[in-house]
Amino acid sequence: MVNRYRKSSTKLFMFSLMQQLKKMRSELHEHRYYLEQNVDQRTEYLTRRIEVLEACNAALCSKLASSQKSPVSRTSRYADSADSTSKIRLVNARTGS
Repeated sequence: MVNRYRKSSTKLFMFSLMQQLKKMRSELHEHRYYLEQNVDQRTEYLTRRIEVLEACNAALCSKLASSQKSPVSRTSRYADSADSTSKIRLVNARTGS
């Protein structure tokens, strides 16, 4: 009679382990899915931000090149830098930083 209960309890224990394993696999699959989604969203966000920053960099470089060609007064240089600062703030606002 003792052997019969041992076999039964062993089967129940194994069944319980199998159920826990299935549940853990399911949770792991779900975490992987959401991780992939988060990585995709973050990559898209960073790609857009890089594009915007590269465009601002190109605009600033062209302004710098044009200002080096023609002499400009000190006050207009300050106005250009203030304008550039406001553009950078606008970029940060658009990208959520």
